[in-house]
Amino acid sequence: MKRRIIILLTCLAVGMLPGCSSMSNIEDQDYEIEDIAPASESSEEPEEASTEETSEEPEEAAEETSEADEAASKEVSVASSTASTKPDAKNDANTAKDQTAKPAANTQNVSSTPAKADNQAPEELLPTPKVNTGVLHVGENAMNVEFTWAPVEGAEGYEVLAEDKFYKDDELSYKPYKVYGQTTDYYNTVETKYVASSQDYFDFRVQVRAYKGEGANRRYSKWSDFAYGNTQGNRPAAPKVVAGTQHQVDDHIEVDFTWQPVDGIKEYRVTVWSKLPEESEYTYKNTIKTTDTHISCSAQDYVDYRVGVEALGEQVIDGAVYPADSDMSEYAYGQIR
Repeated sequence: MKRRIIILLTCLAVGMLPGCSSMSNIEDQDYEIEDIAPASESSEEPEEASTEETSEEPEEAAEETSEADEAASKEVSVASSTASTKPDAKNDANTAKDQTAKPAANTQNVSSTPAKADNQAPEELLPTPKVNTGVLHVGENAMNVEFTWAPVEGAEGYEVLAEDKFYKDDELSYKPYKVYGQTTDYYNTVETKYVASSQDYFDFRVQVRAYKGEGANRRYSKWSDFAYGNTQGNRPAAPKVVAGTQHQVDDHIEVDFTWQPVDGIKEYRVTVWSKLPEESEYTYKNTIKTTDTHISCSAQDYVDYRVGVEALGEQVIDGAVYPADSDMSEYAYGQIR
């Protein structure tokens, strides 16, 4: 077959050369064409099949490649997502540091004095005592104020933090106790009362906590609320005296001092001081008791007066009646001119 094709191609190539017949070439060519046409068709079919197979394989390969790319893309996406959500070691350290530096909620004890109860678990605490308001009693040499509370279940004793002040002062203070030669801030007792005393007018404030056990095993309650008492009892308030006003009475001039009545008071004590206009210091003149709410001072010459008034009351203590006088009022001034 190849030989015939070569001859045919040779003739076609040299057809224009002398010695070659165009007719015989055409016949031979037709014959050869008819002869090779089937072969040509059969040779084209494998090419088409090969082409189809070749064209299908890339499509399948493309699909496989697409699926592989898709899977790879998902893996990259997952890896990227994991990398973005997972903090590095430095961030972990910073996060832990921030959480450690965050302050805890503040806690405050009921008492202004630190108590060991703060370090105990809630279930270990004893019940908190409830202290009653101080009750005034008359002692042998002083006035006593007694604070009491109900027994606390499970308690073996009580610590008392007592503060006091002179009634005209502003700040409370406390004095440490000495027990068996040792100084302590608290008064220790197994009783359910505490007695404060003074020979003067004093105010008291008390807190109590219960305890059980000894040494490192001692357990406490929380500090109680404050309880108050004083040695003044029910003393009346001091009167408020109005400055003196002068007026003419016959042959002399008087200065009148007045004040508002004090509840529950029937009698007042008035102290008078006087001085001449050229003098700098007042001199005590006299003290009088009166049921009125006014007093008059008179003179025939120039005189300056100063007056102070006290309310005279009573109170019952331990079934007996005792004086209960107010403080002296602020001074009131008047003059005769």
